[in-house]
Amino acid sequence: MALFRLLARYRFLPSNFIHAFIGGNPTYHKSRMTDLYHEGWLGKPKPQWEALNARYRFDTYELGGRARALLRDEDLLEHRILGTSGAFRHELMLCLVMASLELSARRFGIELLDWKDVLAAAPEEARAAESPFVIPITLRGDDKATNTILRPDGHPFGLRAVRAFWFVGLEVDRHTEPLHPTDLRSSRSSILRKILQYQQLVSERQFESRYGMPNLLVPIVTVNQQHMHNMMQLVLWITGGRGFKWMLFKTMPEFSSLERSPLPRIELLAEDWLRAGHEPLNLLRELTRTVTRNAA
Repeated sequence: MALFRLLARYRFLPSNFIHAFIGGNPTYHKSRMTDLYHEGWLGKPKPQWEALNARYRFDTYELGGRARALLRDEDLLEHRILGTSGAFRHELMLCLVMASLELSARRFGIELLDWKDVLAAAPEEARAAESPFVIPITLRGDDKATNTILRPDGHPFGLRAVRAFWFVGLEVDRHTEPLHPTDLRSSRSSILRKILQYQQLVSERQFESRYGMPNLLVPIVTVNQQHMHNMMQLVLWITGGRGFKWMLFKTMPEFSSLERSPLPRIELLAEDWLRAGHEPLNLLRELTRTVTRNAA
């Protein structure tokens, strides 16, 4: 049941990530996963077999029909599952990054607050909305206003220890989106469009009015070092060199590799995230840092 409930939160996970969550003997775990697949409890998404060395990688699993029916009967089927709206490899990467954040939080004793915790503390308007995590953003420029929709990758979450940080989601990029669109009014996604949307969201403090979040960080994970630096240069260009304190950048090429199976990044919170125009941010250090106040 722990395995089924895990895949009810993360649509796609390789078997080694699943083992990192639920533990147990590795050999028995591998055999159990195979049995559950052949008995119809688990599924294996077909796109994973596109890799030439697919047979030498950890298999990626999702819920099968029998497990989904069981969870539904027990009223345990998640209303919002991570990784359901896009191409397989993008959604798998999203699940790998978010799963690594959760495993890293467990490793360091950090509380991870999921989308249900976010909605529970949000204003009534967000709790009652049919699509609470789809955010209307009006982009303004050249005396024109363009109404757009911001759909963050993933769901909102928080990390809490001595201090707390909040996220409306995270962005993962497999180096498939262009930096610049031909037209900001286009529905086609681009890095520039996303950055401008987040800039507007922060300037209007929609994270506070919409979700009740006291602060916001926006992590962007990509697979190419040069592409990440191009994104950071784009931020500096938009802001006249000032950058954003709240936008974090990191590369994780192994999470998009077709050559080898990725391993969970259980030290992820202890790693530095880069920021355009500002010093790198270490999430674990900031989450556990005691803020001292000088006596007046």
